[in-house]
Amino acid sequence: SHRNTYHTSLPTPTWSKINGSITPTKGTTGQSTDGMGEMQGYSQVDPILAEASGNVNGFRLRYDAMQMQGMSHEFAQTLFYGNADVVPEEFTGLAARYAAGGTSSLKTETAENILDGGSNDTDNTSVWIICMDSDTPGVSGIYRPGSQAGIKMANKGLQTVAIGDGSYAERYVTHYRWSCGITVPDWRKNVRICNIDATNLTKTGSSGSDLLDCIMQGLELLPSGAQSSAMILGNRTISSYLRRQSRNAIASSTLGYETVAGKPVMTVGGVPFLRCDALLNTESAVS
Repeated sequence: SHRNTYHTSLPTPTWSKINGSITPTKGTTGQSTDGMGEMQGYSQVDPILAEASGNVNGFRLRYDAMQMQGMSHEFAQTLFYGNADVVPEEFTGLAARYAAGGTSSLKTETAENILDGGSNDTDNTSVWIICMDSDTPGVSGIYRPGSQAGIKMANKGLQTVAIGDGSYAERYVTHYRWSCGITVPDWRKNVRICNIDATNLTKTGSSGSDLLDCIMQGLELLPSGAQSSAMILGNRTISSYLRRQSRNAIASSTLGYETVAGKPVMTVGGVPFLRCDALLNTESAVS
């Protein structure tokens, strides 16, 4: 596990006067402990197929790519929806950390950065604003000591493996392993815009959630200066309606494009928007 210490209040200075006294003060901190998970997988390739392709290693590489893509999708899902209280083997994602606001008895300090999109249904989605600066980010990846960051792949070669019916077969075997988790060094640098009814969005924003307005409100919840390292995450439904609502808005200049790593990236108010289809359209309403 990883223990994170974060500031909860700052020292309060004293306005002094002649022959007066000054009371020493100090800031306060809180702590959170984040667990991590161990994701593993195997691929088994029939040597007859691999050899018939004319390039055994190239054939296996295509299976490796599929496995790594599947693990990446699983990580992205867990990044948002993982909950170690429900599934102890996985790590706790962002949704469980930004899960209760308003007047709920379960309200936590992160409720300050939860923005309500207005829906009470069960076909909701969320838009996330996350800051990734190098000093104290909103989210940071962690991994088990003694291991490595990212997917570790081991070629086990040609093996005789047992089949479920008690028979055996020859297979090229590859083992995949990924030690992963997240910690939240500064919860103020993440914003969840939840309760966006994915089936009630309109291209004008006249009904359902006004995405541009919600995102602008969310950006203002970030600490001063944090917007420079922020990114906005939403799924393909949000991406589509964001473009359409911006086209129909009076202030259409809110949506723009910037070149990042040689590719055009959509921006909202100067902040990059990245499509992430791990975000579901079936979220329950957050109180």
